[in-house]
Amino acid sequence: TEASRQALSLREGESIWYCVPVDLGFHNDKKSAGDSYTTTTYLVVTEERFVVLQECLPELRALAVEALYRNADAIAARLGTDRYLHTLGRMHEELLRGGDRLFFGAPAVIVVIERGGGVVNGALAGSRMALMAQALGLGVCFNGFFGRAAELESRIPELLGLGEEDRIALTFAIGYPDVTYLHTAPRSKLRAEWM
Repeated sequence: TEASRQALSLREGESIWYCVPVDLGFHNDKKSAGDSYTTTTYLVVTEERFVVLQECLPELRALAVEALYRNADAIAARLGTDRYLHTLGRMHEELLRGGDRLFFGAPAVIVVIERGGGVVNGALAGSRMALMAQALGLGVCFNGFFGRAAELESRIPELLGLGEEDRIALTFAIGYPDVTYLHTAPRSKLRAEWM
């Protein structure tokens, strides 16, 4: 909505933390009929900039997937593993069929942008946004592929309006999930030292 777009614009040099209510404009289909409501979440705003992708999502998704697919071998070489080659190939095949293996059909994607080359404050603010979204019953899926694609495809930063000092701190898809998990995904054993 226009109010959301205005709420997301920041003044130059602004560094005070405050909360902005943002209507993401999608509804929970899981509620009973007649119980439709618009989701409002709160963005914690600092010098970071938040871009909510909805209308331009198909174009940015296509640019990102094409860039990742074109550069799959270079990505594998940089990471020192080819474990993502299959994933990027399937992502590209799905795009050609009209599907979405990048954001999995999420109705909105939030990109957190930080000025000055660092990403710590943006990542912290974005993680708080994700926690709030989950508390409101929304699902969140962090996505590192989109940030990598923005480094590979110059049209992505242009469409996002990134300046020279801007850097994507994190990206996450947000929406109502089709499934509910009873526990978290299996992870490697935590390596922690108590001193």
